[in-house]
Amino acid sequence: MAKKKKVVKRVKSVKKPSPSSSGKRNKNWLTALLLSIFLGYLGVDRFYMGYTGTGILKLLVSIVTIGMGAWIWWIIDIILIAVKSPSFKGINWVQ
Repeated sequence: MAKKKKVVKRVKSVKKPSPSSSGKRNKNWLTALLLSIFLGYLGVDRFYMGYTGTGILKLLVSIVTIGMGAWIWWIIDIILIAVKSPSFKGINWVQ
């Protein structure tokens, strides 16, 4: 009888960012705030936070109204991000 060899594969462990236990996306608060201040009128802050639909809507409103229609939304988003508002469901603010 032939002996069977055991083949052991070594798998490199890749360090993955650990999602929070509640399934929320970890997003850096300062990055979101700076994106909102400087590029928020184009919806870049919404894209960063994972809200693609509202990011596209904010971008379209800004383009169609030549930037005038999105400035109120822009100011409100800056305030909401600055105070780490819980209205952004699914976001876990990290440092």
